[in-house]
Amino acid sequence: MKNTKYKIFSIVSLVAVLVLQLFWIYNMYGMRVEELRKECDNVLGYTMSKDVEKRLAYYKKGLNIETAGYNFTESLYDALGKAANKGFDLDTMRTNALPILKDKGIFSDVLIYRKNLKSDKIIEQSVHRGNSAISPIRSITSNPVYIDRNNNEALFLVLVNGYRYVIGKMWLIILTTILTCTAMVSGIIEQLKIIEQQKALADIRNDFSYAMVHDMKSPLSSIIMGCNFLKSGKLDNKPDLKEQYFKIVESEANHLLSLVNKLLTISKLENKKMMINKTVTDIEKIISTIIENYNAKKVKDITFVTDLKTTTAYADENYLAETINNLVDNAVKYSGDAVKIEISSLEKDNNTIIKVRDNGIGISKSDQKIIFDKFERSAVHERNRKDGVSGFGLGLNYVYQVMKAHGGRVTVNSEYGKYSEFSLYLPKIKKV
Repeated sequence: MKNTKYKIFSIVSLVAVLVLQLFWIYNMYGMRVEELRKECDNVLGYTMSKDVEKRLAYYKKGLNIETAGYNFTESLYDALGKAANKGFDLDTMRTNALPILKDKGIFSDVLIYRKNLKSDKIIEQSVHRGNSAISPIRSITSNPVYIDRNNNEALFLVLVNGYRYVIGKMWLIILTTILTCTAMVSGIIEQLKIIEQQKALADIRNDFSYAMVHDMKSPLSSIIMGCNFLKSGKLDNKPDLKEQYFKIVESEANHLLSLVNKLLTISKLENKKMMINKTVTDIEKIISTIIENYNAKKVKDITFVTDLKTTTAYADENYLAETINNLVDNAVKYSGDAVKIEISSLEKDNNTIIKVRDNGIGISKSDQKIIFDKFERSAVHERNRKDGVSGFGLGLNYVYQVMKAHGGRVTVNSEYGKYSEFSLYLPKIKKV
């Protein structure tokens, strides 16, 4: 529940920041557009004044715009029409506007047009590059400059590619915003991943703690019970039964010690603090010892079949023995009452391969992807807990870590409900 709140808070914060950034860029873009529109107004006014000067000079020599430009009783457009028998020269105005804009660093094509505001129709317009329709999205248009007393007609200056100039002025801000937002999004995504990882680790710790307490409780109870019986003196006149209790206590204590040692070994292997002493090891001897131990336990009806095409491997004898023993132990745990275990060895592609195959419950394809992970147990195996299967999910991770430390690997081939076969790949000695 707490993790969910963190996720919701992080996502809401991210959305809020992105919205604010977009709002800020939008307002900044609007301000830049307004600044450029004012420039267009100034340029349009300047070109109009030049055109007015030209026409007034033609109309009355020596008359200038300051004394006569806007004091006509008739409309300015009509007065200029009388002066030159035509209206504003829009093409000339466009030509005059281009160098002015260029000096200001505004490189854009220009269009000037006269419009009837009542009918909303363009009466005339200047030429421009391409002479195609002007996109209202990409262009920026000046405010209207009225040219008659009734404000029915006005001139407009259009920057055909004005948006490019605006974006060009804002590129550093946009780039910085994009990088900042990207960093924030990446950071929050990583934060969410860390939250998920922490939750997964917490779940693993909880599961492991439960499994550890559950699985240690039984042998500890056996040890305590056995010690109490031995201490009571009730078995003093029963040497055979007394010896049996000693064996039970010893076996359960060794079992607990084995689990603790396995945890310590995995931790050292993961942190590369464990030294692997590889020598030419007798595989046949290791397997014979394992078989003898399991035949002595008589926990199930176990049949061992061996096919050793090679009897040696370049490995640490103790770790290799424990690795094979783990695979055999799993084969016994996850099989029925009648267990058949096949152990074989061969040499292939500069590797010594040791295989352990059983006729047990098998492992599904999905479970095969996780069985070598620390504290993981196959879902099939978990369902068999009620049948007496126990452990912390350390065995196969131990096998994986030991093989990795040897520079080798472990693979699994299994069919659900039929068999499981684990293969250990140990690199052979490199010949100099």
